[in-house]
Amino acid sequence: MTLKNIGVIEHYEQVEAFRTLRTNLLFSGPENKTIVITSSRPADGKSTVTQNLCRSLANDGKKVLLLDCDLRKSKLIKLFTEVDHVYGVSHIISRNQSLENCIYKTDMDNFHVIPAGHFPPNPTELLGSNRFKKLLAILRENYDYVIIDTPPIGSVVDAAVISREADGTIFVLGSNINTKKEIKVCIDSMVKANPNIIGAVLNKFDNKKSKQYGYSAYGNYEYKESK
Repeated sequence: MTLKNIGVIEHYEQVEAFRTLRTNLLFSGPENKTIVITSSRPADGKSTVTQNLCRSLANDGKKVLLLDCDLRKSKLIKLFTEVDHVYGVSHIISRNQSLENCIYKTDMDNFHVIPAGHFPPNPTELLGSNRFKKLLAILRENYDYVIIDTPPIGSVVDAAVISREADGTIFVLGSNINTKKEIKVCIDSMVKANPNIIGAVLNKFDNKKSKQYGYSAYGNYEYKESK
């Protein structure tokens, strides 16, 4: 199947905001190819930022893979409504499916997706395994950018575990949602895993209350621990 309209936005200011984010990532250095996207809270809009960053990179001619590593409550998995069985990250790491069977096309030739797959009982252990490390290394060699969607670091440690093997991290902050204290705690946790925090995205910014350009609210994320 081909996934359509992943991360499609129409407002000019939002498109320009993601172009700026893309440019900043490109300027951060060619060594930054595998990028973790995380946040402190479930409602920060992290998954929407991930999808739109991928699309913006693909529009610039980069070969991009969105790696969905939210093995607890993926938002992306809801887009797979036309297939009975969705294979993804958990299947690859568990050796239940080959890598080739888990890569899905989008409506852009140079934008691919590996979904989360089934929700396992031990997501942190899977993401911290040598098999995940090898998977990331293979993808790094075959794509210009691998953008990794993760659960909020303020909820579980998965993002920090993944970040140890990634090149860098982008932190998504919800405007008027996060407190300075929780932001500091979350960033400190990420720095311990990988000190290369490339930058932060201020999301859900109401530009009607400011004379400056900003990226306003677009999408929500809900999170629950798997049982």
